[in-house]
Amino acid sequence: MPKYRFFLLDADNTIFDFDAAERQAWFKAMRSCGLPSDDGMYASYHNINASLWKELEKGNISKDALVIERHRRTLERYGIYADAARLNSVYMPFLSECALPLPGAVDFLRHLRETADERIRESGSGGIYIITNGVEKTQKKRLSDSEVKNYVDGMFISEAIGFPKPDRRYFDSVFASIDGFERPAAVVVGDSLSSDIKGGKNAGVDTVWFDLYRKGLPDDPPAIPDYTAVSYDGIFDLFSV
Repeated sequence: MPKYRFFLLDADNTIFDFDAAERQAWFKAMRSCGLPSDDGMYASYHNINASLWKELEKGNISKDALVIERHRRTLERYGIYADAARLNSVYMPFLSECALPLPGAVDFLRHLRETADERIRESGSGGIYIITNGVEKTQKKRLSDSEVKNYVDGMFISEAIGFPKPDRRYFDSVFASIDGFERPAAVVVGDSLSSDIKGGKNAGVDTVWFDLYRKGLPDDPPAIPDYTAVSYDGIFDLFSV
């Protein structure tokens, strides 16, 4: 196994607990707008949102359209007449306030920082970076409000770059922005086979699929990871070689 020096970590459901943040923000937004809400409606929103992000990865929808469409479809499904754009404008600030790392994420990053620093001293290059398809303003706020910022060297947001993961152009832009970057010494870690793992493989770097919920590979995965880990300890064990 290569001795990795460039660690490219997905944000949501790899470092940050996006599901918890999404749920909290959605219920707050619905209440703030005086709209009905329950667990069933939230489940519908969650599934619609997830499916639209898959469409973004395929280039079938823009991010500006996605953030409105997810609310519009949910409201339509329940026969609720409300302004989806206004709902999103209320929802996004609530989401940006939910900077909740997954349990164990901060400890993992603390230990990884020590490993990265040692290897940077030895070679002169390396680092820990967040790679995300999330909304730029939201992701920057969540990073700045969390302990995560103490352990990473930067964050690359697809909205700022102009291409989403898994687009090869996203990764090429990231690599070009990191001093001394070397593909053989880089690894992508993420929970999404279609975004993180497929993107990393297309870009010519090793990948670790973070299967936190132990779902296992589907029958026809969009990409096959080089490694799979079901815990932060499992990821760190791979990196400590």
